[in-house]
Amino acid sequence: MSYYRDNLETLTFEEYLKRRFKPSTIKSYLYLLEPFHFQIKDPVNAKLDDLYFFLECVKKNPCTTLCAMKQYYNYLLFTQKIKRHPLKKFSLRRPKKPVQFQDLFDQKELDYLLNRPVRYSMLEYRNKAILSLLIYHGLTSENIIRIRLDDIDLAEGEMYLLQGTRSVRRIIELNEKQIEYIEKYLADERPKIAKSQQRVLFLNKLGDPMTVDGLFRMVKPMNNYFPDRVLNPKTIRQSVTRNLTNELRMPLVKVQQITGHKRISSILNYRSPDMKEMRAILLEFHPMDRFL
Repeated sequence: MSYYRDNLETLTFEEYLKRRFKPSTIKSYLYLLEPFHFQIKDPVNAKLDDLYFFLECVKKNPCTTLCAMKQYYNYLLFTQKIKRHPLKKFSLRRPKKPVQFQDLFDQKELDYLLNRPVRYSMLEYRNKAILSLLIYHGLTSENIIRIRLDDIDLAEGEMYLLQGTRSVRRIIELNEKQIEYIEKYLADERPKIAKSQQRVLFLNKLGDPMTVDGLFRMVKPMNNYFPDRVLNPKTIRQSVTRNLTNELRMPLVKVQQITGHKRISSILNYRSPDMKEMRAILLEFHPMDRFL
């Protein structure tokens, strides 16, 4: 690194990249920056508006192009050609896809998953316990695989959940059925597969901790009951949030307490319009009402 600092004036951008990235990444960055250098003639003195306008014009790989531009300005900063990084805190956010309500599941459909015929009885109660946490509390896959034996208190009917990427830490109340499922799993199923000193609650059939992929594989066969829709832990969580918000019309704060969403604004995406309220507004303000 001292060599580079002693030769800042002659250090090229490609040489700078070679100390930090593999050849394929360097090739990609140099390729993506070709149109940047074509449009931005003087990157050192370029205005922010010009940089933002260029990014708006990028049709393919705008996020990767931004990464390449940031590396280029890192290089200019390193070689002391600029004193401030213009794009350091700039980011591109992909627009969120709207929730497709027609693809989600109502509460009756979710309840059916718990009452369906069981093909394999080896881990029946483990599967029922996991499904109940999905369909009653809208837990994330991350929540479920991180539950430890010490996190459950069956006498009090409570379970402690650690904070996840998309959820806050919280304590949830278990209903009688859930307590029954977990008790039977702990008494009959888990001892047959558990390895020594394994403190995670849910294990796979080999005795290893359940993974997110494992949860998706567990739910995947149930998709046969709904061939026109996608059933997985994510869509179950979305369905629970939608059902609590719309079918039960729960306050958003209560929905947040149950599902653990970090932001109430996330729950707002699942709120469907109140048709009675919309009708009242339409009748009050629609111009045709004047002629009735």
